[in-house]
Amino acid sequence: KRTLDSVILERKLKQNITTTIENFIKDKQWYVERGLPYKKTIILEGNPGTGKTSIIKALASHYNKNLCILDLSSQTNNTLENALSEIPDKSWVLIEDFDNCPAVLKSEFRPQVTDKDALNYGKVLNVFDGIVPLNDTIIFLTTNHINKIETSLLRKGRIDHIFTIPVLSNKEIKQYIELMFTNASKLLEDYIFAPIAGCDLQSIYLENRDDLMKFVDEIPKEKP
Repeated sequence: KRTLDSVILERKLKQNITTTIENFIKDKQWYVERGLPYKKTIILEGNPGTGKTSIIKALASHYNKNLCILDLSSQTNNTLENALSEIPDKSWVLIEDFDNCPAVLKSEFRPQVTDKDALNYGKVLNVFDGIVPLNDTIIFLTTNHINKIETSLLRKGRIDHIFTIPVLSNKEIKQYIELMFTNASKLLEDYIFAPIAGCDLQSIYLENRDDLMKFVDEIPKEKP
């Protein structure tokens, strides 16, 4: 379990993501009445270490959902449908680093694949177009390289939302410090921190978790 409060993210972006999910949850009857598949597909994209997977895990915890991890690069045309059809009730799906799967890449980034059973682009499109009747399910995908993904896969109807997860700014860095050290707010007034990936900030904290001043000193600062 992980609370959403423990995930430091730009406030408006965090609100947009949670509102999207809450609207999906409350609108089930709307989908049913219109004969629409009650599912949603969301991409979180951004630089490595910005916390994309942490956000998804916290969301699943907050909304009391199981999280099924699917490695798209290990799937074949024969296994992908079966894998998705076995998702338990009250579960979401997480496909991490889906740009590691050659089938979804633009031709200029796609390695030559000689295995005749390897997953191909047509099968991926069929899955995202609803050949597997996923119900009450959100599929999350993460990528560090959205520019490498076939454009037609990203169109509306296949992907409902794309959220860019940035590195942490000065404001979010201070929020993180105050989350870890409740007595830190006054100390931080004179600091302006340089942008940093969440994983790097966490690493600095873990090395200095008992020493607020040392933790703050080791976080990169903006040059005057």
